[in-house]
Amino acid sequence: MVRRRALLGAALGAGLCGRGLATPAPEAGLREMGPIPGLPRSALWSWRSPRQPEAHHRIQLAWPEGPPPSAGWPLVFLLDGPATFPLAVEALRQPAGGRPGPAVLAGLGYPEEPPRDPGGRNRDYTPPAADAPHGFGGAELFLDVLRHEIQPAIARRHPVDAGRLAMLGHSYGGLCVLYAFFSRPDWLWAGVAASPSIWWNQGTLLRTAEPFLAAPPPGTRHRRLFLCAGSEEEPPLDRPGLTPERRARLAQNRMVSRAQEMTGRLAALGEEAPDLAFRVFEGETHGSVVAPATREGMRFLLG
Repeated sequence: MVRRRALLGAALGAGLCGRGLATPAPEAGLREMGPIPGLPRSALWSWRSPRQPEAHHRIQLAWPEGPPPSAGWPLVFLLDGPATFPLAVEALRQPAGGRPGPAVLAGLGYPEEPPRDPGGRNRDYTPPAADAPHGFGGAELFLDVLRHEIQPAIARRHPVDAGRLAMLGHSYGGLCVLYAFFSRPDWLWAGVAASPSIWWNQGTLLRTAEPFLAAPPPGTRHRRLFLCAGSEEEPPLDRPGLTPERRARLAQNRMVSRAQEMTGRLAALGEEAPDLAFRVFEGETHGSVVAPATREGMRFLLG
């Protein structure tokens, strides 16, 4: 990993309750479903929110053993929880050598059984935009649910440090991490954006990023952000065997270049920049990069 404070230059060449809605009764939408089979110190929740009546959230929780620090544990929200939550748990519960610090983990996903929420990921992980396709652009409400409903419910059971709240996501999830980092600087302390879909909807994210980059909010230099991607997400466009459709998609998405460019723009904030890291995982594809990005991201957040 390349940290901004040391080697980033060599590696290169971010509300108010309810948005006007009445405050829901605490935990009105929570259904506790018991522990996760085979995983000590864990719980499985189902969550419905009056802010998002169409949404069905499934939450996997894991917490450290022993007494918490005086300020509480860090809390890490893991988007695409079915993929990232097991990897994060493994990283935190491995034998002590090189293990990241302890934290409460909240893996966020959707039910695998009826009532399913097949469009939940597209809706929840993409930023709001007047020109967003149907079923997309609901990240604002989703983040409100996390901040004003799910986080307080977790904190009532496990002491968490509100000043050390982090989020990890991949692809659309990485896009959501960046949107939260730029739009909620008073809430999200740190993020891991793996293969972030910065290209989505002709770069809608940049509408939120530009004001942040023009005038970083107070305290930005005390926050942390890790961006990464797999090298095979942006291979040379003249590589033999690429279909015209694949070549056009690679040229549009530019997964590695866009993540690197965003890191560079943040680094250009100088002394006001957050603590940054950027990495390309050699040989990894859009799918396979999830595992190394999650492991490395947990070390970045909690190491």
